[in-house]
Parts: sequence; C-alpha cells; structure tokens
Amino acid sequence: MRCLCQEVDFSYTNLKGSSFHSAALNNANFSFANLQKVDFTNTIITDSQLQSALSIRNAILPNGTLGRDQNLIQNGDANCNIPLVSHWQVQNGNIVVMVIEENRNECQFSLQSLATGAMMYQRINLVPIWDSSFWKDSRVELQAHMSSGVSIELSGKARNRTVVNKEVTSKLSILIISHTFYIFRFDPK
Repeated sequence: MRCLCQEVDFSYTNLKGSSFHSAALNNANFSFANLQKVDFTNTIITDSQLQSALSIRNAILPNGTLGRDQNLIQNGDANCNIPLVSHWQVQNGNIVVMVIEENRNECQFSLQSLATGAMMYQRINLVPIWDSSFWKDSRVELQAHMSSGVSIELSGKARNRTVVNKEVTSKLSILIISHTFYIFRFDPK
C-alpha cells in the first residue's frame, strides 16, 4: 500500500528517523526540513526536493544509497586543479596544494615552512541555509584528516560580527578527528 503525500508541506519539520517507504511525494515541500535517517526506499521523490532539505544525512534514498549533506567548505579536499586562493584566504605563511606521493590522484594542503607556520581560513555564510530562530540547537559536524601541529578554529558570529561561540580543536597523535561544534542561537541584530 502506497501513501499519497502529494503537495504536502513538510517545510521546517523535524522528520528525523521517519519512514516514507513506498510513498508518492510528488510536489511535497521539504524546504529546510530535517530528513536525517529517513527511509525513502521505493519512494517517488525528486532530487530537487531532497536538495531543498536542511539535512538528508544517513537517509535511505530511493536508489538504496545513504544520503550525504552538502559540503559547505569549498575545496576542502585540496583539489590540485583549483588554486588555493580561489576559496581560501592565507593570512600568514605559505601553503600550497600538492600531489600526495603515495597516491598521485589525490592532493593535500602542504605547509612550506614549519618554522614560520601558516594560517588559512574560509568564511561560510549559513544565513541562506540555516534559520537560527527555527533550528535553535543546530550543530556543525567536522571530520578532518590532520597532521601534528594543525588546529581548526570554529567560530559562530552574530550579524554584527561579534563572536558568540568559539572552539579550537587540534590533533596530537590521531590521524582522523571527528568533532561536533554546537552553534548557539545567533543574535539577529
């Protein structure tokens, strides 16, 4: 039996863990909805409907694959064909993108001087994709491959550019870190 949920407005809803197994979702609105771990097996739904959601992380998609959220960091995987300065600001020091010797098909960011060090950053505007008044307990999840001496600073800023939350994570001996950074409600001023 197929559920007919055509033209239903699910926008801004938290549907985490729900099941739409074999549902017909023609023209249903999922804008800014949380669809994490939702079962869409054999469901009629378009890519644009899924892309309008706030998150589809670990959702079972109609083709049987697991959903992944959009990566908000531009060139975060160090593409050798994209200049570093296209998406990153290098504040001090010298960082280059270079081919990984063990795997000639992959690239990495490489610090040119350990003595000098370096800092690069990227600003990500969450305003078009995240409504702080609706999703008060949102979080950013970061997974990075880091070497010794590297740290990542995550800052949440209000519209007036004051820092409302800041956390620094660093790597000592583990190659992969997984870090959850909670963003508290931003001041709309």
